[in-house]
Amino acid sequence: MTTSYISTTKKSKRGLNTLINLTSTFLGVQLNNPIVIASSPLTESADAISKCEEYGAGAVIAKSCSSTRIGEKGYRRCFIDKQGWWAASTFDREIQDVRETAIYLKQSTSKCSIPIFASVSELTLAPEKWISTCKAIQDTGVSGIQLDLFYFENVLGESDFSKNLIELLSSLKDELRIPIFPKLNINLPTLLMSDVFNKAGIECVSILDSISLPAPFSVIEEGKPVLRSAINVSKASLFGAWQYPLTQKYLYELKSKGFVVCAGGGVQEPINIIELILLGASAVQLATSIILNGYHKISHYVDGVKDYMSQHGFTRIDDFQGKALAYYQGSTCYQPSTLLCDENKCIHCNICLEQAFCTAISEKNNKVVIDKQLCDACSLCVDLCPSKALYLVPMN
Repeated sequence: MTTSYISTTKKSKRGLNTLINLTSTFLGVQLNNPIVIASSPLTESADAISKCEEYGAGAVIAKSCSSTRIGEKGYRRCFIDKQGWWAASTFDREIQDVRETAIYLKQSTSKCSIPIFASVSELTLAPEKWISTCKAIQDTGVSGIQLDLFYFENVLGESDFSKNLIELLSSLKDELRIPIFPKLNINLPTLLMSDVFNKAGIECVSILDSISLPAPFSVIEEGKPVLRSAINVSKASLFGAWQYPLTQKYLYELKSKGFVVCAGGGVQEPINIIELILLGASAVQLATSIILNGYHKISHYVDGVKDYMSQHGFTRIDDFQGKALAYYQGSTCYQPSTLLCDENKCIHCNICLEQAFCTAISEKNNKVVIDKQLCDACSLCVDLCPSKALYLVPMN
């Protein structure tokens, strides 16, 4: 099914009928829109990928595959709490066999019109292993290969890790006919990896993978795992909104080094997609919110981007991509401000008096008193005030 993502809107900031073009480019490939479905259960079969296209995805990244099999019997176990969505499984269950993946990728690329990227994961830095796996899928019609570095915990401590990773990435670039892009996780800091990527000639990067943590357990039951039907679980991956600030951090740091980035991790609503594009993302990948809410959520995201562009008079993604970066150039500059209180709005809840960050606010004769010498105009109390009685005004 082919879907058109260019639509005419009736109103814009300029008051004119505007043709909105959602096309974007990542890895030298044009996408109908910047919404990319991340490597996940949403992309682990031909039918699943077709559903992503049906609901409006601009591209998909297939479930990671490998030529390595550990021999573990695999099950998935999930749990949702206030921290997010927990998922535990074995390598063999989560990382698909490369031969099976090649079959469904050929099916998908032959019937889908959107770009499909493969994803490869191995447990070693040895180039031969990665080259063999990547070559097994490069002729399936995919537009590129994501390098899933999630399972590198066992080699991170090696003294020559950076050197070996540079050799691996350089070898893959030399040996493959299609482009590659590594995916980072929080075990791989951008300050280290940007240097590695530059030396290996990497231009495009994918962010941000989940975090592997001790699996959630019950305090009441003295440490018993809460993952259902799990007798003993060492670690689980945690997905959710907690990732989003880290995604912004990684994106900003990678853009400051000149990389092209497909950013994702913790995206909940269309505003998050807009924010990441404003920070320079060429495409935005997501999975968790769709897994938990259904494929129809993809259309919600696409429509959200359209609505933002219409409201702000933008006709192309390029019109606002990276605009926020201009505000992060040079030294931080603050505008002198002073704190005031609207006594008519004050409900005397005492929240501003009881906070322990500063002592600039007191009360006298049932009125708020602000010590201008102590107040730094930090605005913490402005955000804490439930009645919006406190506010800042610029100083002349």
